[in-house]
Amino acid sequence: MSQTTEVSESLISLILSGGVASTLIMLLLLLFLIITFYVGIERFLTYRSVLKELSRAESAMFNELLQRATSVYNKTNSPEKTEKALEQMAGGYVFELERNTSILATFSGAAPMLGFLGTVIGMILAFREMAVSSGQAEIASLAGGIYTAMITTVGGLIVGILSYIAYNQLAVLLARITKRLEDLSNELLDSLER
Repeated sequence: MSQTTEVSESLISLILSGGVASTLIMLLLLLFLIITFYVGIERFLTYRSVLKELSRAESAMFNELLQRATSVYNKTNSPEKTEKALEQMAGGYVFELERNTSILATFSGAAPMLGFLGTVIGMILAFREMAVSSGQAEIASLAGGIYTAMITTVGGLIVGILSYIAYNQLAVLLARITKRLEDLSNELLDSLER
């Protein structure tokens, strides 16, 4: 237990010892991580719920599509206009389901770049230390600065990888939902044309 506390305290002190820039970058990466978990879990649960509902024949979503298709078909007696109305309805629904997922794609690219920015800043500070000391900087002071700077890269990569995985998994689920909506629309059109 004390070893875990020591490690977490030393990690926090290491991050804080990187200076204001490193600390701000790590705080921003922490915010990215929290948002990634929130959006990823919320969208995953939503998508899973939608897929379950779409698998039931008498779901509210199916009934809503059926009512809309029947209404348009009765007004226009046109399968083409009915199909167009169903496509618009399904497209609007998919658009709503995509809400907030693009932020995961953004984080998957931005987080590693932020981490790298922290590393570059740390390297600049390490070289500045060497320049100020006329090339006589202590190895320990240089290594500490470089070590601290690398923490931001690790943080950025962790957040970027998690965001990337979450985004791609959600994209797969959304593709399944879209396919199921297309199948339902086709079934409805077939039943109306009979």
